[in-house]
Amino acid sequence: MQLHSDSISEMRSAIRGWVTLISNGELERAALVVSSDTHPLNGATLLEAIGRYSRRFREAPPDGRMTYLPRISPPDTAPLAGENMVVYMKGGSNIVVEYDLPIEDEWSDLTAKFELKSNGDGLFKMSMIDLRVL
Repeated sequence: MQLHSDSISEMRSAIRGWVTLISNGELERAALVVSSDTHPLNGATLLEAIGRYSRRFREAPPDGRMTYLPRISPPDTAPLAGENMVVYMKGGSNIVVEYDLPIEDEWSDLTAKFELKSNGDGLFKMSMIDLRVL
């Protein structure tokens, strides 16, 4: 995901757009947007990461797992007061962003972790590092 600045509002907007892709079922597109050489992703990887949030999904037989897949909601359907985004520096120049995803219109502890690196040309690339319960 390319960003024009490292501003909090641009990061938040980009991540909210990414969550909306997932909520619309566009897992391959969502994976492509935040994939990188060091953190390659695809739709199946995202699906598994989201599924791990649900114990019933993890314990279900493979042919019945999708019944228990948590439903990621668009961020604007969850109460704004519960939205959680944490930004911090790592390694002196890399920015790490943690963002909690909404499930069934409520904020959850399923957290996407991103790394923001400067391309050196004034643009920034945001890549997903992890998606798990923190």
